[in-house]
Amino acid sequence: MQAMILAAGLGTRMGDLSQIIPKPMIALKGQPLISHLLQALKANGVNKAVINLFHLKNQIKDFLQDGSSYGIELTYSEEPELLGTGGGIVNALPLLDDAPFIVASADVYSSYQFSLLPKALTSMAHLVLVDNPSFKVKGDFALDGSQVKLTGNNMLTYANVGVYKKEFFRDPPGTIFPLSCLLQRAINNKLVTGEYFNGIWYNIGTLELLTEAERS
Repeated sequence: MQAMILAAGLGTRMGDLSQIIPKPMIALKGQPLISHLLQALKANGVNKAVINLFHLKNQIKDFLQDGSSYGIELTYSEEPELLGTGGGIVNALPLLDDAPFIVASADVYSSYQFSLLPKALTSMAHLVLVDNPSFKVKGDFALDGSQVKLTGNNMLTYANVGVYKKEFFRDPPGTIFPLSCLLQRAINNKLVTGEYFNGIWYNIGTLELLTEAERS
């Protein structure tokens, strides 16, 4: 299976640290965040990945190079300006095969097993949802069986891990936009399935969360 890794963001909530080190390169448990993700992907059968880049991009490219040290063939989608999560994926589509692909954020540290994601989708996208962290108490979406909904009694947070068909990205709302724009449209049309995950999961957005994950 192939993957798209989101690594272009500014990481502004990390303060001064992200001004000199791109967030995917910040160390957790002795190695960069993005290294944890690549190792997990490889262990779960992913052999090819596209990484989008913008902020301090050369640090990431110089460290990862062609991905051979991870056993993953890496290709880079360099953005002339920050395109957002949705725009970044659309910009990278020509570098991806036609098969469904995993999308994962480089700043997520998790014990999730990517091999559990469906390889043949019955929907346009399949999301991993987790319990709401302290910084997002209202959550993003609800699950009704395997159907993802915009509202419900038990709201959960998108884990920034999912698998998507290329067709999901047809008719984007522009060049620069968040992935949530397309997700909301597809969920309204009942085109998104999902699953609940209750293992280790951290979205390393702040120094406090980095410290918490370090202690886990």
